[in-house]
Amino acid sequence: MKKFILILTALVICLYAQDQVFGLKFMSSLGEAKTKVPSLKMNTKSHGGKIVSYLTETVPVSHSDAESYALIFYKDKYLIKTLMICKNIEGDPYGIEGVELFDKLLKQLESKYTLKDSYRLIGNKLYNESDEFWQCLKYEGCGFFAALLKNEKGTTAGVKLKGVSRGKGYAVVEFEAPQFKLYLDSAKTYANKKDTQAF
Repeated sequence: MKKFILILTALVICLYAQDQVFGLKFMSSLGEAKTKVPSLKMNTKSHGGKIVSYLTETVPVSHSDAESYALIFYKDKYLIKTLMICKNIEGDPYGIEGVELFDKLLKQLESKYTLKDSYRLIGNKLYNESDEFWQCLKYEGCGFFAALLKNEKGTTAGVKLKGVSRGKGYAVVEFEAPQFKLYLDSAKTYANKKDTQAF
């Protein structure tokens, strides 16, 4: 019954026009995506193998700040999430370049999405000096630099900064289809059931 409800809900949602990000339409299959991005390589599987991520350095419509992209599929049938991993920023201990990039990407997103939440917290723990910007973002609980947006179709967009080391970090832009949580919850339920059967 739960499976039927999941499928019915997904079909109803699919009746609405899906957003297209980087030239790839949400809810398209892996096969359809590979016709546009032959270079896709599988990266990881999770939640019982139902959530699968693929990496590529090229997409049909690229962004100048991107270094690579990740496409997340549900059972290789539906594209439910895309991520753009930006090029590393180096020699930026105070985070000046990082904040500039964050603001630029956020402004670009706001041309199509409505801002819901924005967080700019630095120096909560351990790294609280002004030249420890990226170190703070790497350390859990020290800082968080992110924004969440959404459009009228229900697609969620986000941008965040991630620290690597002193003076070094990068930005990530991600998009989630309206169906993302539905399929993620389904995958988690399946994985939990599968793990329970192991005992």
